[in-house]
Amino acid sequence: MIRRVRHPRPDARATPGASMGQDIDPLGRDMGQAHARGPRRHVPPFAAPRRTAPRRLAPRWRTAGLSLVEAAAVVSAVGVLLAILVPTFVRELRTSKVEEASSQLEELHARAAAYFQARHEGGRRCLPAPAGPAPAEASVEPVEVDFADESTPGHATWEALGFAPSRPIRYRYELIPFREGCEIAISPGDPLFVLRATGDLDGDGRRSVFERVATVSDDGAVIPHGALYVRDRME
Repeated sequence: MIRRVRHPRPDARATPGASMGQDIDPLGRDMGQAHARGPRRHVPPFAAPRRTAPRRLAPRWRTAGLSLVEAAAVVSAVGVLLAILVPTFVRELRTSKVEEASSQLEELHARAAAYFQARHEGGRRCLPAPAGPAPAEASVEPVEVDFADESTPGHATWEALGFAPSRPIRYRYELIPFREGCEIAISPGDPLFVLRATGDLDGDGRRSVFERVATVSDDGAVIPHGALYVRDRME
């Protein structure tokens, strides 16, 4: 009679190899083989990938200066600026010089008008005597002029009028009365005297002329007769 022996069924949940006497770790790995291969590096299951810094390229410095095209552009721009600014500067400079004549004639007109309207000896109205030209010659550079000095033409008239420019001047000035003396009969609108400034700013011998003519109004006040006359303002 044959007797059947029942062997215990291995547990399906057991770790493979456990029944063979092998050392199995909780992850199902053979510890003997793991020791034979040496220690293993522990890697976290969700370790982030390693980031490397971007490689920086060394800057490339220019060792040369401006290129030919850049240099030509700079020269062209400078030339255009000079072509615009230099004539403007020269014109403004000469205009500032010309303003001397008009401003001094305006002051001289006011002083001559006050002299005529003032009462002189015997309560009379008198015209100033001729004066100038002072200085004797116009100059390119401004010069100091003492109009009250005895060597200045018409110094007595300039001193009587109180005309003494506070700054150096380039023009020469004249006062030319159309009549002389006191108690002069003159009709409104008739010329009384002329004030003249003559200049030679560039020294070429060609002179510019500025003239202011004075007359009397209906009430006897001295007023300008017409506009300021100018010839060859810039020569």
